[in-house]
Amino acid sequence: MYNISRLEDILEDARGMLSDHQGRLRRNPTSHFYKSLVASSKARVEEYTTLLIQEKERRGKEIVELRLIGPKANFGSLPANLFSLVTEYFEEMLVQAGRFIRYGHHNKGATGQTRKQMNIQLSQISSGSTRLFFTIDSHPDMYGNSLTEDCLYKTFDVLQIQKTDDISDRISQYGKGGVKNMNKLLRGLINADLEAEINWFAPNDKQVYWEGNKEKLFQLQTTLESMAQAEPEEKPFYGTIITESIKGPGKFEVKLWPAGTISGTVPKAVMGQLLSLHVGETCKGVVYEFINENRLTGDVRRSYQLKSIEAAEIPPGTAFNQLSLFN
Repeated sequence: MYNISRLEDILEDARGMLSDHQGRLRRNPTSHFYKSLVASSKARVEEYTTLLIQEKERRGKEIVELRLIGPKANFGSLPANLFSLVTEYFEEMLVQAGRFIRYGHHNKGATGQTRKQMNIQLSQISSGSTRLFFTIDSHPDMYGNSLTEDCLYKTFDVLQIQKTDDISDRISQYGKGGVKNMNKLLRGLINADLEAEINWFAPNDKQVYWEGNKEKLFQLQTTLESMAQAEPEEKPFYGTIITESIKGPGKFEVKLWPAGTISGTVPKAVMGQLLSLHVGETCKGVVYEFINENRLTGDVRRSYQLKSIEAAEIPPGTAFNQLSLFN
């Protein structure tokens, strides 16, 4: 059995090498040497992608433990209304975040499909302080990425925020629906005088853990409550691809024409469009611009999510339009 974390690192390196070779081949289209390098690099990417998918399919499910601590959660029991609240908001938090990561902002109708794909099940309740065990289907995609895995990592990213400086970037990658339901879950725990712990053994064999004592619950809930996010605006762009990364939630970076750069995340549903292009290729596309304001500090941050992208020549007159859009 291969180590999943090691396979992911090898695959990321192989994809980077393939992109480099493809760039050299575009500059030397008749070179048999570079044609051979591209072919061998493609074969290596396909080989390790297949191995990664097989290992994640063998794993099958992710198991997440939610432990509730407090007077109302003793000896494996919990009031029915509180049990319903916790399980409902916990599931909806993950489903809404998963929908945003998989389909992006614009496809809000995909919630049902995401819920079916993740298949979040309450599999066990243990005694002591009440411990709820959830199973979530892994379902690696054609690139070896698991939506469930990415969603859980992003969930812990938000839960583990230490500084308000981090909050805007992290919630912009988690989605408004995920943040809304996380806020409801935290508020429900606070109102019920409960503390919580969440525990997950990730595919890289590392334990991911969050401890939500009363102080942390209150601080995080207050921080989430303070964030305001306007409806995102669609912005077209022209430029040259600098970076494309498939690992985790996916990232892109484009050098705008004639100056500046734009970067952000890539929904799984748009990844195929990005990977059909190569580093150094000219392109056009549309991004969602999210503006997050922290009402406690007055800090305003902008972040971007790719909506669409394709190969294109840069037309005359683009310079002025883009400078006005992204400044």
